[in-house]
Amino acid sequence: MRIKVCHWHSFGGLVDSENWNGALPKEDIDIKDGFDALLGYNIITTEFINFKGPKLFISGEPLRYLDDFTRDMLHILPEKHIWAYWKGNMEERAFPYGTLSDFALFKFSEEIKENCNKKRPKKICFINNYKYQGTRECAHDLQSSRDSLVLEFAKQGVEVDVYGRNWEKSLLNKSTLLINNGMTYNKLNILKNYDFIVNFENTRYRGYITEKPYHALYTGTIPIYTCGDKEEILDYLDEDIFIEAGFNTPEEIVEKVCSMSQDEIIEMQLRIANFLKNSKKIRINQTSIISRRIIEKLQFQP
Repeated sequence: MRIKVCHWHSFGGLVDSENWNGALPKEDIDIKDGFDALLGYNIITTEFINFKGPKLFISGEPLRYLDDFTRDMLHILPEKHIWAYWKGNMEERAFPYGTLSDFALFKFSEEIKENCNKKRPKKICFINNYKYQGTRECAHDLQSSRDSLVLEFAKQGVEVDVYGRNWEKSLLNKSTLLINNGMTYNKLNILKNYDFIVNFENTRYRGYITEKPYHALYTGTIPIYTCGDKEEILDYLDEDIFIEAGFNTPEEIVEKVCSMSQDEIIEMQLRIANFLKNSKKIRINQTSIISRRIIEKLQFQP
């Protein structure tokens, strides 16, 4: 089966279902040969609505984060074509962000151990796009708390490298210590340069834990993280491999980060490496499971 993927950041792209890894579409694959099925990844397009073959809309985002057209079309799209977090039919939060194989986790673990004694060139970064179209105006929002923490680092004299779109409309005009680095297209390579990353989830919902803490852990970068539910976080992460940010003030978090010695940072990196290699908590559905479920849902559509 050949699956065409429509993604909200990068439309089009054809992938082999056997090799699909849940990441962004491969732009270098020729789509002239046609495709057997269509996957709408966080977005519904006119092409998706008009396509007569097997198709599936898949999303791990809260409904309000989707664009207006997609939300409107979801009201008329048959249930068989929807696999989404907010529908309650994603088993164990099977988000399509491409978690890695056991081999890759072992590889990352060994790289962290090999490089942890090398001082990283930079202290802290923040990688996210600024969302402002109504997504901050609800009781579940974590974005405003995340922004406040980044500003507190700057207030305390700590330079923070900011990556992503639209921050010139918000954070970047509030401190000269917040450095605009624009978009990044290789997040893991960027993370290897930093000791810490501020990477809260965008919102607090039961079960809403995305790729954010894992991307940091893969590179030995210490996540300053929360999803708003401390008990649930500890179902997925050991408490000594990240800095929990949801139950401390920005001032307390900044003080903790700035007071950590290089030896303490290295100790935490080694705990991260051991976690990646040995922990049973890494149980979010892996690439092969997500791919298989998508293919099954497409193959068995009447």
